[in-house]
Amino acid sequence: MDESMIQDIEEIFKGRAFLTIEDITQLLSCSPSVVYNWIKRAEPQRRPPRIIVGNESRFPKRKFIRWLLQEQATKGS
Repeated sequence: MDESMIQDIEEIFKGRAFLTIEDITQLLSCSPSVVYNWIKRAEPQRRPPRIIVGNESRFPKRKFIRWLLQEQATKGS
């Protein structure tokens, strides 16, 4: 993911501080189970940043983007 993709994500979700699981699945063209698997990782430092609202997860947009970039960099190593 490069800087232009980060800007694209910011533009798509302009004015929103948090992303939903549905937002992430649409953005990454993945199934909700992928996001749930990230949430359940055994290593807490590898889980995406999130807060719980009621019984739903919300992901701080900027922190999630940074986390995603870090995950991709780790996979590239």
